[in-house]
Amino acid sequence: MTERLVQNDNLPDQEFEIYDDDGSRVNIAGATVNFYFVNDEDGTTANTGHTAMTITDAANGECKYEWDNHAPASPVALATAGDYTAELEVTFAGGDVETVFDTFKYIVRQGLGP
Repeated sequence: MTERLVQNDNLPDQEFEIYDDDGSRVNIAGATVNFYFVNDEDGTTANTGHTAMTITDAANGECKYEWDNHAPASPVALATAGDYTAELEVTFAGGDVETVFDTFKYIVRQGLGP
């Protein structure tokens, strides 16, 4: 499924549940999770410097991404209309890194207002 967003918005938050190969939720206690939002046209990461996600329920692998921490003056990640692909990368407390295999598709349309 493709998420549809509007340029320069800073909502909605993107909420995720992380599962392992057998369909069980991954315990992400003590981990950090990053959200990489990449422009499909030029391959640049649109949210450089703001990839950290908030873990909302570690035992159940739940986390969310807030676009620029809801800072209306700085919606960097959604500054350019276009097609995007995102992925989640988990770094566990011991330093092991696992990237979620499935990617997420986004379309950001140009905003009509100021």
